[in-house]
Amino acid sequence: MRRLTPTLAACALLLGGAALGADEEAKLKASSRELEQMHARIQALDQELARSRGHRDELASQIEATESQLDELKHALADRQAATTQKSSALKKTRAERAAVEQKLAAQQSLLGRQIRAAYLMGRRGSEKLVLRQNDASRMQRLLTDFDYFNRARVAVIESIRSQRAALAELEQRQQQQAAALKSAQADQERVIAQLAAAHAQRLDQLDKLKKRIAGGESELQQLKGDEQQLVTLISRLKDLLAEIPAGFRGDQPLGKQKGHLPWPARGKLLARYGAAKAEGKLKWTGIWIAAPEGAPVRAVASGRVAYVGRLQRFGLLAVVEHADGYYTLYGHSAEVLKNAGDRVRAGEVIAHAGTSGGHDQSGTYFELRKGSQAVDPMEWFGK
Repeated sequence: MRRLTPTLAACALLLGGAALGADEEAKLKASSRELEQMHARIQALDQELARSRGHRDELASQIEATESQLDELKHALADRQAATTQKSSALKKTRAERAAVEQKLAAQQSLLGRQIRAAYLMGRRGSEKLVLRQNDASRMQRLLTDFDYFNRARVAVIESIRSQRAALAELEQRQQQQAAALKSAQADQERVIAQLAAAHAQRLDQLDKLKKRIAGGESELQQLKGDEQQLVTLISRLKDLLAEIPAGFRGDQPLGKQKGHLPWPARGKLLARYGAAKAEGKLKWTGIWIAAPEGAPVRAVASGRVAYVGRLQRFGLLAVVEHADGYYTLYGHSAEVLKNAGDRVRAGEVIAHAGTSGGHDQSGTYFELRKGSQAVDPMEWFGK
């Protein structure tokens, strides 16, 4: 599922928290006003994040743009592949129908040939019988009846042949049209594949530049500090924005009571642990990075509401889930997020697929647990 536009995200956030009856016009009008306010705030938040990204790091912005392009191209390729498969199936079906009609037409033509021969032989013998049996009225009547039956049968076969030929002509035309449509779809698919290959090559070049910059040290440190601050800003702003929108957490067990029992978002080797040093010891990890194959399922660790879906520099394609008692869980580096802002999710539900977004060459998922905007060690919260 693709990310909603800010307008649709606001709709989902608003309507996801409050179920309105058909007769509650007053509530609907009030909700519409709130919707407009939320729409404006979400747009302002997205624009603020975009400005801060652009001012801070051009290379990271380029990587983000390329990854967004790759995401769109992957969806486009899936659409083209589905269209090609559908057109190929339709063409195969038409070819099978045409073969059946051709077989039936051949059988009808063969039958007509036999009937014509039989009628010829019957006509010769019949005329002799009519001359010899002119005084046998009953036999003469049966002979005339036989002539009539064969004539009508022959006419029926001729009409069937005409019908089959008309059907065959229609199928031939349909087959030509479908073959042309399939060729066009295949060409369109090849074009998207070429664009996807070019985007992949561009990303590899950008990652190479990023590795060289990381080797430089100081500029990468500033970038990582900026990323962390941007994430804190995002959570703080989301907290304020969502406070006015009912979340509908009734029935959800508070996350604080699930400490030591949460399921893992993904299973794999830990590439980074909470609190471990990074950037040559000048910063610490505020979450965990779990290795997982590209496309592996990423699951919500607890019930909640999707608060945000978007791209955030080195965090990549990010989903933020809001939970009942002021906790947030974050799922980054995703290849794809399957939910939209406002969607309700349950513990263990697949919400994303692992990936390399954010300018990484190691596939996996990045996970954080925060109380408000303060990161906490998620390792203490997982069950065995």
